[in-house]
Amino acid sequence: MSYRLRSCHRVPVCCSVTYEHKLRDGRGTVFNLSTHGWRLCGDLLLQPGDLCSLRVTLPTRQRVTMAAGRVRWVQGTDYGIETLLMDTRDEARLAAYIRETITEL
Repeated sequence: MSYRLRSCHRVPVCCSVTYEHKLRDGRGTVFNLSTHGWRLCGDLLLQPGDLCSLRVTLPTRQRVTMAAGRVRWVQGTDYGIETLLMDTRDEARLAAYIRETITEL
């Protein structure tokens, strides 16, 4: 078995998230995030390969939207979501938050 090393920093958070898949809304919590993906737990069941959109308010009160993400893995109601499409401003906000958080750690 081979593992792919992550090429980006992942930071721990505990933020409310709303997400949508096939016109159905879900709510949950994001536990960690990076510019390449998020780990969350939620009430709308997803399957590997599903596409969804996500919205989170960071601890800095800034809102970030992932316009399109792909479910990479599922463990019960925990999901790994790969970032496919983000607005340039949202991507910049998320990257700045991650840099600031890493600096504080």
